[in-house]
Amino acid sequence: PEPLLVLVAYCGHGAADRFFPVDCPRGAPPEAAFSFFEDLVVPVYRVLGGCDECGRRWPDWRHPAPPKRFGLGASGRDACADVEGDPPAHWRWPGSARLVVIVESCRRLNAEERKAFEEERQRVANGRRHLLPSVVAMRRDLASLGGAEWDAARLSFLARLGPGAPQLLLALSSESTMASYDCVYLRSITEAIDKPVRLGGILERAGHDTLRRTGHKQKPVLLPLGCLAAGAYDGEIAPQDLVLASGPPAPPALAPASRRIGDGSGGAGGAPAAPRPPAEDSEPRSGSAPTPRPTRP
Repeated sequence: PEPLLVLVAYCGHGAADRFFPVDCPRGAPPEAAFSFFEDLVVPVYRVLGGCDECGRRWPDWRHPAPPKRFGLGASGRDACADVEGDPPAHWRWPGSARLVVIVESCRRLNAEERKAFEEERQRVANGRRHLLPSVVAMRRDLASLGGAEWDAARLSFLARLGPGAPQLLLALSSESTMASYDCVYLRSITEAIDKPVRLGGILERAGHDTLRRTGHKQKPVLLPLGCLAAGAYDGEIAPQDLVLASGPPAPPALAPASRRIGDGSGGAGGAPAAPRPPAEDSEPRSGSAPTPRPTRP
């Protein structure tokens, strides 16, 4: 069977990874809003993932313990709880489920997140200050930090969940610390979603349209998160390569152009072709008497 495809779109007020209800008052605490992780990502991934050896569901998985450590650990707890490492492959859906999430919302950071963001930018700026550009290019920890890079770093763990994990394509209307204007990004997507082209191309085109319409005040972010984004598996289609709409019906096949007009077998409609009348000034054929011409009296 084909891998599962889940398409989620949100349009409304929000900030960073929070979504505000319609009746949410201004200045409400984070508990009054919906969380992108706790209320969307975690429930969906829990459904798509099974249980590990200790009966726990994602994200509480632990790497299975080696044979010598089965039983009770030094602390008296189950040995699985004492082992750290990458999560095992317990995704139960056949193939890698594909999850496409489109978020049209403001993504401003709150005071605490803004402070952490500014501190990280200051650390990067201090580290790059007395280094040559060639040295900075080899230091991944000193790469330029913006809102898009901040989003990619915070969500990078979703790309390291093991084989068979859901392939997430996250389309954000703006990067962190920026606002969104008049649903420009989502409207650009809906204008092209019914065309038989790649989903990644539709989202990239919508991003360029958003930059143009907002005067570069709003910069959308497209994050493919999953093993297929790096080409780890052959034969599976990444979410950005999907074509959601089918193409127009093929035109009817034309009749072969083997019949020509005047060959006695009929024209395009099958009817016999009418003979062409001879021109008035045409020369007589050889062996035939000339046609007399009338003279004036």
